[in-house]
Amino acid sequence: MTRSNNAVNQLENARIAVRAGDQIRADAMYAGILEVDPQSFEALTHLGQRAYAAGRLEAAIDLLGRAYRVRTNDSNACKNLGAAFRAAGHKEMAIDLLREAVRLDPESFVARLLYGAACEDSGRTHDALSAFYGALSTAQRLGRWLNDATTAPMLRPLVAHAIRTVDAGRTRLFDSSLAPLRERFGSAAL
Repeated sequence: MTRSNNAVNQLENARIAVRAGDQIRADAMYAGILEVDPQSFEALTHLGQRAYAAGRLEAAIDLLGRAYRVRTNDSNACKNLGAAFRAAGHKEMAIDLLREAVRLDPESFVARLLYGAACEDSGRTHDALSAFYGALSTAQRLGRWLNDATTAPMLRPLVAHAIRTVDAGRTRLFDSSLAPLRERFGSAAL
């Protein structure tokens, strides 16, 4: 068996472990893959996401950053690294990467959602509102985020927040558009 075939087999075995829910085995297999191929995008991404989920943000940023350097034009690589930077409090890096993820894949409603959250973290409320609206309209057009069954559990709180933010923004916009009429005719007339 050649080294290339061996690497393919190792990746497939790691994927099988992930599908079987054996994360410890999958992690060990992906770590072994990195020993042989330190630029394995799949292994870097898997281990980076696992570090992120465990709250090991420095490790997540390192691994996901390496994955991003392997595929700088990959929307998911930008999104994953941006999410890790946001969680670590690196607001500007998060905004830049998440904006790039949306640019690379405008249909990535999760990237739009995270971009909106990063903008909101930085006090960019107008950008956040626009990103949240884009995320919601894109997701719902594709049949997602319509209810709990079409929304991933880990995203539900942020999606609910985005919905509230967009609803409040619509109300403010509507009220501000009526303000000249209220001023001219009085509130009772409207």
